[in-house]
Amino acid sequence: MQTTCASIAYSTPGRVCLFGEHQDYLGLPVVPCAVSLRMTIEARHRDDMEVRIDLRAIIEKPAPEELSLARDNYPPAPF
Repeated sequence: MQTTCASIAYSTPGRVCLFGEHQDYLGLPVVPCAVSLRMTIEARHRDDMEVRIDLRAIIEKPAPEELSLARDNYPPAPF
């Protein structure tokens, strides 16, 4: 059965940390600064368990990176 789903996109503003780069996840003080760049991620459903990551808009690559999340591509769990 083929399922169809519209794509969904998430976007967030960029930031740099002027102080405390690795402290924010510890709840310690951080001095962030917004930058005029954004990160946008778009996703849509695929039936084949494939993931395609296309970074060609920000780095020079001939084609998108692809990987499979299908179970038969990974060894069995040791537990």
